Amino acid sequence: MKQNLITLFVFSLVVLALLALFPWKDINWGSINIQPAETITVSGYATSMEETQIAHFSAGAEASGSDPQALRNQVDSIIAATVQQLLDLGISRNDIQTQSTSLYEEPADAGQPITLEYRVDPDGNAIPPEGVESGSGQWRASNTISITLRDISKADKVLSILSTGDLTNVYGPNFMLDDTIAAQEELLAQAVANARQKADTLAMAADKQVVEVVSISEGGFVGGYMPMMLESAATTDAIMPGTEQVSQSVTVVFAIR
Repeated sequence: MKQNLITLFVFSLVVLALLALFPWKDINWGSINIQPAETITVSGYATSMEETQIAHFSAGAEASGSDPQALRNQVDSIIAATVQQLLDLGISRNDIQTQSTSLYEEPADAGQPITLEYRVDPDGNAIPPEGVESGSGQWRASNTISITLRDISKADKVLSILSTGDLTNVYGPNFMLDDTIAAQEELLAQAVANARQKADTLAMAADKQVVEVVSISEGGFVGGYMPMMLESAATTDAIMPGTEQVSQSVTVVFAIR
């Protein structure tokens, strides 16, 4: 056992001596360079025409005169009658919303039109702003509502209700999409495919080939509509909901070699 330990110790000394005498400095070890992966960044686009699903309308009633309470009752009565007709047509009360109401006086003796905003007490009496006395000018009352129509086949009937009454400032129908999830998902896939096609073209031009996708960034989903204004005395024989162009974009980074 003792002899084995001596032999092992002598062997270790010999190895260490050889290592110390070896000309390590004359060896060319070379180098390892880690090159960044080559990539290209491209944008992909896709568009489609989608049938509109809902329509928006806006309509208001205005009246002017010397009796503010009577004016307020007048416009509120016009709006109430309109709302009832819309409810009878099957439109949900949740899809009818008051946009604004106002009651104010325009002094008749001002060199330029001046609008003074008044508050209304629970009894319907106008309260002028602090430090301002009630004048003898014209009062003006207004009430405006917005309507969301989910059955666009009834657009002509809604338009008839809004255009044959005492309403003013009637806007619509503004046709648009409502649920865009399905269209957006389909366009995303098309936009990525468009980006890949561009990447293949660019890589081929550089004598390279696309290896894999490094990253994808989603761009905006875009759709729009053109609002229409209807004069209160106008009528219509046909309503065309039409289609709406929507688009989706993506930015994709591809690795190439």
